[in-house]
Amino acid sequence: MSGAESTLVVVAPEPEGRLGFADRVVDRLNPILVREVQQSLNGKAFLSTLVLALMGVVLVGLTSSGRNSPGVTGYATFRLALQLLAPIVLLAVPMVAFLSMRQEVSAGTIEHLLLSKLGPGAIVRGKLYAALVQQVIFLAVFAPLVAMTFLLRGVDVPTILQMLGLAAIGGLVACSLAIAMGALSRFQQVRALPLLVVAAGLTIVCVAVVGAMDGILYWVTSITSQSRGGRSEFTPLAVIWIPCAVAVLLFGVTAAAALAHPNENRSTVFRLFAVGTLLSVFGWVWWMDVRWRSMRFGSSSDLDEAAPALAAWLAGILYLFWYFAVTEAGPLSLRVRTRVPRNRVLAGFLTPWLPGGGRGYLFMVLLALLSIGLARYLPLLVAGIEPDEREFRTAVGVWGYVLVFAGLLAFIRRRLPQTSRASVSLRLLGIPGVVLLTMLPRLVELVRDERRRSWGPFDVLDPFRTMSRIRDGVDLSGLWILLGVAALGFVLAIPSIVRGFAEVLDASRERRSRAS
Repeated sequence: MSGAESTLVVVAPEPEGRLGFADRVVDRLNPILVREVQQSLNGKAFLSTLVLALMGVVLVGLTSSGRNSPGVTGYATFRLALQLLAPIVLLAVPMVAFLSMRQEVSAGTIEHLLLSKLGPGAIVRGKLYAALVQQVIFLAVFAPLVAMTFLLRGVDVPTILQMLGLAAIGGLVACSLAIAMGALSRFQQVRALPLLVVAAGLTIVCVAVVGAMDGILYWVTSITSQSRGGRSEFTPLAVIWIPCAVAVLLFGVTAAAALAHPNENRSTVFRLFAVGTLLSVFGWVWWMDVRWRSMRFGSSSDLDEAAPALAAWLAGILYLFWYFAVTEAGPLSLRVRTRVPRNRVLAGFLTPWLPGGGRGYLFMVLLALLSIGLARYLPLLVAGIEPDEREFRTAVGVWGYVLVFAGLLAFIRRRLPQTSRASVSLRLLGIPGVVLLTMLPRLVELVRDERRRSWGPFDVLDPFRTMSRIRDGVDLSGLWILLGVAALGFVLAIPSIVRGFAEVLDASRERRSRAS
């Protein structure tokens, strides 16, 4: 029609209804957590364990309610409840978590998950959260029985809270260990070993805890009563939560590294963990020393002996960290090269933390220097006292052996093909090789039938005989030989260390050129 205007009408779609609070919370949660909880709550293992737990709670409740001595009944019932709860939180739930993670890696489902936005850490956390949900459910099942033990007298509220807290922490450590072992089942060559470790290890721990429950409960009760009376400022949870937190973090990092791509950077997080553990342990010992002196007015500090002794022990505790670091392949993978910082100074600073045998050996040297430095100067700076000479010589000797054996392994690794198979072979053969090397002086004595002879430079290979002489100050020549060999190993490793720095700086320069 003439003069008529045509009008285009656009109809907008009606807005969808806003999601409810529960749906929004589910969207925010870890998707692995949501899936695992849905599957586990409908699984036969969970339902069977829940039925058995309920039957045990009812049976214990009916049995305890018929006794006549309230004080003894409350204590005995609480102990029996904990003995029933221990197999659930230390064995049943961790085994379910282990089988779930093993199913993911053996069936290939983990590959599809890693192709999504979920990283290895998110997958591990989701598995751990789902196990914690089951732990909370079983703790809630036992809550009425635990409340009844308080009403029956014989056990107080602080003791109940401490024991339930210990049960929760123990279950968390057991579940994290099970998840880590399940992630390690990804390697088909050793798939049976993680199952053996989890099944046998957790069973032994569970039986030991159930058998020692009376002693554990007595220990917690005595410490709780001392804390309430003002005679002690420490509680069982305060003593145990730090090592348990370190264990959970280590198992989580191990599981995430096992799930990550072989060319990903798996080394940095372990090296940071080793340094963090060292600093945390020294800080914890310093804090304990300060608290102890505040409780015992006028008492002297024990850091002069504790700090060097701790440094010596940490050389063995952190064994696997430096052992894996010095046996890594030298070159950076393509994935790691694309993630080196663009800043030249930052890239150089992060070099000891990046993968590679030369960089790993440098990290191990820095770790040894940090440990010896803390053993030497922590007592002096905190308490104004010199470290005990005997303990300090022991710490230097132990770390000297670490430097010598690490230098030897790094020397061998540089002459092997730069492949992952060569690294695995050296790691498997390195431990028995080092053991045989330390036994060599005794074997020579056995062949020559020389049972008694004086110490010689060749005996430096025997750490037990040499360290006893170093510790007692009888002859320090073994210590100087150790430090000399360690210095020689460092000199031989300088070209590898320089190549490690050059490779990182070259990758940083490539990233800057691509960005520009």
